[in-house]
Amino acid sequence: MFEAGLKCVDCHSPQTGFVQRPNGETCAGCHDPNYAKLLNGWKEEFTTSLAQVDSLLHSAGELNFPDLDQVKKQVERIEKDHSLGVHNHAMIDGMLRSDRDWLTKFVNEHGLNVNRAMPAANP
Repeated sequence: MFEAGLKCVDCHSPQTGFVQRPNGETCAGCHDPNYAKLLNGWKEEFTTSLAQVDSLLHSAGELNFPDLDQVKKQVERIEKDHSLGVHNHAMIDGMLRSDRDWLTKFVNEHGLNVNRAMPAANP
């Protein structure tokens, strides 16, 4: 939503004036009804990507590397946003993909066991 230049109130209190968690119906107020599917797709993609990164972080365990600590802190900030990647989808998606790629390389280079239950990567 950030990419479109929206302000918080545009999605979080469009008619009521009360802060609310937007849903697909909120999107359909300004867009066609299919936009709700896009929103849900972003949320699903975010959830899958975050699960992949969390799984790789779990595989890295308590290793102490500055770059690994940076990834952990970035993931914590992303999780604290609570928007499921919607606030700035392109940026969050790029960050999680970058984290996933870096962690995959890190885990492989250090011979760590990867959680085999990790969700499949999105292309």
